[in-house]
Amino acid sequence: MKSKENDIGVVFDILKEYFGRYKENNKELQVRCFYCGDSRSKPNKMSLYISKEPVEPYNTYMFHCFRASCGMSGTLLELLRDTELINRPEITKDILKQLTPKFNNDALSKQVSDKPHKSVSLQKKLLSLIKNNEEYSYKLTYVQQRLQRNIIPDYILKTIVTDIRPFLPYARNEIKESLKNYLINNFVCFRTYKLNKLICRNIDHTSNFRYYNIQLNNGIDYYVTSPQLNQLSLIKKGTVILAEGIFTLLHGYDYLTKHKDLINLNSDNIILAATGGGGNATAFYNLFKFLCLNFGVIDWDIVILSDLEVSPEQYSRLRNLSVNKISVLYNAKGDFGDINIQPSLFTI
Repeated sequence: MKSKENDIGVVFDILKEYFGRYKENNKELQVRCFYCGDSRSKPNKMSLYISKEPVEPYNTYMFHCFRASCGMSGTLLELLRDTELINRPEITKDILKQLTPKFNNDALSKQVSDKPHKSVSLQKKLLSLIKNNEEYSYKLTYVQQRLQRNIIPDYILKTIVTDIRPFLPYARNEIKESLKNYLINNFVCFRTYKLNKLICRNIDHTSNFRYYNIQLNNGIDYYVTSPQLNQLSLIKKGTVILAEGIFTLLHGYDYLTKHKDLINLNSDNIILAATGGGGNATAFYNLFKFLCLNFGVIDWDIVILSDLEVSPEQYSRLRNLSVNKISVLYNAKGDFGDINIQPSLFTI
């Protein structure tokens, strides 16, 4: 009879086969991040760590990406679902039962003094913390300058967090005390759709420390907004515009509205979404699946604002998605915020 340890060993064998390249020791498996695609400038970088021992208070196996611009974390069961490895015949019901989180109340109670208790009302609590304090209005000025706008549209403004102080006690990733004041004073943040994460951008353009994510809750989440706000109709078809970075996304949308001859946008029904880290085909594939699940955007048009380091041909796997048409705008000479851009249009 196989032991439970051997059962879990099967899971890690499947993970190693799936990721191909990996590092491991007795405590963890290290692979390239499935969610953000990991560093493209460092192809051997492996930022996703998967625990090989149960972690308290969940009493199950966990993963976390230590790439500053990602920070995705969750349970091994969630990772298996997201990679669709959960459908492998070797993943038996007994294994799934072992991977299901079982909260250890004693371990959880020890953390209460340090961190607020996670509850079903956490999202509402976090929403109530969003207050753009006048003290940090200079961060909004930075956003205005980046967007080249005198007024920030409401659909963008509602996603901005300038005062991150109330969120720090809820951060699930460890933030050193020496870093907190720097984040508070120098970073403007954008909230993700479910507020599981704050995607933070350094307003000091001279710094090499440009990005940071504050993980507030487990689960996949992305930056999503719509120019139509509450008037967005999920009944009729529309256009989804995808990008890696939030400013690339917003600049790209502005560019498309000014060059309507390039792509015929359904201007009454548009969703803008950014991965917040990772511009490869896998990152966009996961982002679109998220939008299908939460917004039902099946058979919509997709427009991808391609990263400089990703050629349009690399998005071919997206043909497997339930979409009407996929267009890729590839800007080989710079960012979509540049004045003299001339992006090339490709159809997948």
